[in-house]
Amino acid sequence: FANMLIDMKNIVWLFFVALFSCTGAKDTVYYRVDLDTPQKSDSIFRGYSYVILENNKNCMLSNIEKILCTDSFISVLDKDRILFFSSKGKYMSKIDKRGRGNEEYHKIDDYTIQDSMVFILTRAEKAVRVYSFRGQYIRKIALDDWYSHLSFLHGNLLVLSSENSNETKKNFLILDIKRQK
Repeated sequence: FANMLIDMKNIVWLFFVALFSCTGAKDTVYYRVDLDTPQKSDSIFRGYSYVILENNKNCMLSNIEKILCTDSFISVLDKDRILFFSSKGKYMSKIDKRGRGNEEYHKIDDYTIQDSMVFILTRAEKAVRVYSFRGQYIRKIALDDWYSHLSFLHGNLLVLSSENSNETKKNFLILDIKRQK
């Protein structure tokens, strides 16, 4: 009877192994890149393109923090200023309004673009500053607390998030920018 019990344990164990190992194979592809052997980039990447950004005294890049690309332009957050380049890489304009004045921002913590307007989140002010692509100040949207990131959900709905919570304990805020509610 003891031998039969041991065999039953083995059968149950084999049943569970078979059951959990039959969950379906995943098509995982792994690539190995040998850094000591020179390789052409097309052997690693396919379907990519690149743009060389214009480089002059107005648009020198040194500390890139964020890049947003559309079909018509490329925007780059670099040292508390946002530079705009055409989709071909030609410098177009910038927003460089750091300061403490009425139309200036203290620091850019994040930014997003919607309907030809640039929304700049500045935590120190508990605000979102709105500018045109040419750097013209449009308005300030006051916030109730500190937030770290912003993005548009759709239409007029701006989503703000805080990484480590904040004083009001809101990790996310959805703000209708037209109604400011």
